[in-house]
Amino acid sequence: MLLESGEIEKVTRYRRIGEDEKYPKYLVIYQFENQQAFERYEASSELAAAVEYARNSWPAGSYEPSWRVQYEFVSHWKR
Repeated sequence: MLLESGEIEKVTRYRRIGEDEKYPKYLVIYQFENQQAFERYEASSELAAAVEYARNSWPAGSYEPSWRVQYEFVSHWKR
């Protein structure tokens, strides 16, 4: 549903290794072209519908994002 906004360039999902419950079980990273694309996504009807769907469809308490943080690209390294 979220990709339907047209603003997200890439989504990467990770699952925690191990049973340590003090860390979230999943980490999802959404990549946007720029800050404006992120802001349009945040205001989109697609995001509102997806959040509502998750809250109403998933078992009680299973959909509560642990954090919602923005980062800007700094650098990357390769071998």
